[in-house]
Amino acid sequence: MDSDMYQRYKTGTRYVVQYLATQPPDIDFLRTSFDRRVALTIEAEAASTSRRPSDIRSAITVFQSVLQDRRECAAFYQSIRNKDLHIAESDLGHQQFIVVLTTVLDRLQRANKVEPDEQHPIASSPRPSEASLRNAFETLVSSEHDDLVADTGPADRDATPSSSAPGLSSRRGSNIIAELEDPIDDKAFTLYCYLEGCTSARRKLRKTWLEYLNGSITLEHASLLTEAAIDVLQSSASDITLRMPEFDDFDAVADFLQMRAVVAPETMFKPDKSIFRYSVCEIQALPVDDNR
Repeated sequence: MDSDMYQRYKTGTRYVVQYLATQPPDIDFLRTSFDRRVALTIEAEAASTSRRPSDIRSAITVFQSVLQDRRECAAFYQSIRNKDLHIAESDLGHQQFIVVLTTVLDRLQRANKVEPDEQHPIASSPRPSEASLRNAFETLVSSEHDDLVADTGPADRDATPSSSAPGLSSRRGSNIIAELEDPIDDKAFTLYCYLEGCTSARRKLRKTWLEYLNGSITLEHASLLTEAAIDVLQSSASDITLRMPEFDDFDAVADFLQMRAVVAPETMFKPDKSIFRYSVCEIQALPVDDNR
């Protein structure tokens, strides 16, 4: 996993959710959730034999990337789900979303391979079963831009669109902001991505200095790689503490991860700084576990 996985994971997820929420035509917008008609429309659009959905190639690429990161995130949740009920619920949500993305991606890929034949048109696929994507958007929370809401009257804001309202999605589609999960719920994965990046960087640095000891590379080469790695780690740590100030304290991080330290009798351990506040020399002096 590379160091920018978290950003790719969130950006890609937002793209996918936005694509699913706004791209298929004639989808009515519901303020609190998307009902199963949305899933049916998306499924029918992706399975269309007459034309490809617009932007399908870029959508397929992002879908594949998000699926890969989502599966890795799900593996992380699986490893800690027994420690926290909320984490277990997040894991279930991830598993559901992975199934939905896999199903939609499969249909998009099949639609992308279709070549329209005007002389010998292919009959349209039958209406898909409701069961396949019925719960596709139960976890989506949708909202509109403030300026759009401000421009609408109270009656319009309180009205619930009917299932037969024409052109509703085309009028509001560009102003829909769809989110899969509350940002406050992904703190664990944010920290996981950072620590995974730290571990990968330290393994690489250890390998680099072993190569230097063996005479495979020069001291200048090893030093440049070390400085670059430290800059990346410090930048990533600074980004985390800016977005989530509660992670600036070591005890808070340990409590969040439910870590337990064994302290020898008649000794004390009290960190005097955040784990993200080490100097360059201190980072270089940190021990590396060969078994990690």
